[in-house]
Amino acid sequence: MSLSSVVQQQHQLLEKLKQLLEHEQQLLSQGSIDGEALTQVAADKTPLYEQLERLEHQRDEFAQQAGFSNSPRDMQAFAVQENTVNDWNAMRLVAQRVAQLNRLNGELIDHRLRHNQQMLNLLRESSAEHAPTYSSSGSQSAKVQRLSSKA
Repeated sequence: MSLSSVVQQQHQLLEKLKQLLEHEQQLLSQGSIDGEALTQVAADKTPLYEQLERLEHQRDEFAQQAGFSNSPRDMQAFAVQENTVNDWNAMRLVAQRVAQLNRLNGELIDHRLRHNQQMLNLLRESSAEHAPTYSSSGSQSAKVQRLSSKA
């Protein structure tokens, strides 16, 4: 296997990952969350990440054998030396887009979690105002307790 073939494989996997992240973003942007669909997207992403990691290690080994480090500057020089700089640059552009989508999706998830936490707290406060709660010893309490959605 050559550097060119590794970079081309990485590019193809990153394109697939980009499509999954775009789909995930659509799911996260909907009014109601389709948990089943999001679970499937997460399951589909996992093998892509594993394959990309394997290829990255392989690419790093090729670079090291040729006397290059895995720094961006050295990898660019290695791609030039191996006449695969166009593939390298195309793959890097897709990787940057994947990183951007991943960050944005993380922000969407964080926003959803904060919103859900606020709604849980409002429901809990409203419930405590209208109905007594009971402790483990059976005594009645009107104390408002906040729920935490963070694990």
